[in-house]
Amino acid sequence: MTNKIKLSVLLTLLTFVSFISTSSWASVLVDGIYYELNQSDKTAEVANSNETYAGVVDIPASFVYEGTTYKVTTIGILAFIDCTNVTTVKIPSTVTGIKPSSFERCGLTSIEIGSGVIYIDFEAFRECTNLVSLTLPSSLEIIENEAFAGCTSLAEIYVKRNDPPKLISTAFDGVDKDNCKVYVPTGRKSAYSRANYWKAFKNFSEVDFDAELTVTMGAADAEGNRWASYCSEHTMRLPEGLTAYYATKYEDNGDGTYSLMLSAIPSGKTLPAKKGLLLRGTDETYTLTKSTKTAAKTTGNLFSGTNDKMLVEAETYYLLGMDASSNAVMELSSATTITPNTAYLLLSKVGENAGTTINFRYAPEEGIEQIFTDEVANQEIYNLQGQRLNETPASGMYIIGGKKVWVK
Repeated sequence: MTNKIKLSVLLTLLTFVSFISTSSWASVLVDGIYYELNQSDKTAEVANSNETYAGVVDIPASFVYEGTTYKVTTIGILAFIDCTNVTTVKIPSTVTGIKPSSFERCGLTSIEIGSGVIYIDFEAFRECTNLVSLTLPSSLEIIENEAFAGCTSLAEIYVKRNDPPKLISTAFDGVDKDNCKVYVPTGRKSAYSRANYWKAFKNFSEVDFDAELTVTMGAADAEGNRWASYCSEHTMRLPEGLTAYYATKYEDNGDGTYSLMLSAIPSGKTLPAKKGLLLRGTDETYTLTKSTKTAAKTTGNLFSGTNDKMLVEAETYYLLGMDASSNAVMELSSATTITPNTAYLLLSKVGENAGTTINFRYAPEEGIEQIFTDEVANQEIYNLQGQRLNETPASGMYIIGGKKVWVK
């Protein structure tokens, strides 16, 4: 198919789609990216730009437009065609499909296809001659004709799916199959080397994908602990020295302060996938390893988590932060972006009257040295922020006599 005929067909398709759905679709520009909005089901498709995209394009999993949240689900026809100055496009896991010619003749040097993509349509990456490295997710089922045809610089392909994705015969036409290295999951080299059209590649290697995750902790708090926000696509083993927490209860303390009750997942346990958690340790970094064991339960967890960048409405999310006294807290954020692998707390989970910060409290079984039920008025009592109290405290955790004490 010639470029002129193909472009005419695609533009006709676009016009037809626009015609049949003008009442429910709208074109908008949000944070430098053009979208077609499906207003009926609140989804969005990345669209062709009136101006050429360039550099790194970081597509969010969702975004807010005029007070409504839209989930990004597809990369549209011609979205990045001839964008020769684009070097990287980050595709979130919410995207399930990459439509025809969406990246044709794009300047990409490498791309990791998002972990939710099911299909890559015909000529999607055709003649991306700068493309050197390609990562295909475990969700991918089919790669259509000429999807990567003419990608003459392609030197390595990482395929995370155990069963080889279906290839249409011309999917990789023009790729040097004798020298391009194809990395497949451990134990699956034989399956790929026998699969239709995959067997044309001659250089297969096995790799254990996502076996490790390095977490960078934040600055030390007043007690010397470091905290990190956490969410992972996989179940991961919690290493020694690191404790994970999920939030089980939100409380208004009645004095203008607010608290989250944190329940612990101790070192050595397996953390659940795709759950928002907080991590606490003393080192600057920790390495978590992938685990096949049953994950710890986080029943009633108030935290949400994301593994993709999210564009959100400002001041509706609490994110991990530090207060003026260097205590780890959840702060009501004015940011409009939530970064990948992050835990967050929705304002709606704690009520509209919540303060700008929410302090942490621990469940009684975590680090409590005694349960105090006697009269405490004659003893020095401090809250977890180091402030001395002048009256008998309400139920909760305090520092009494240098010990963490749970007051009934």
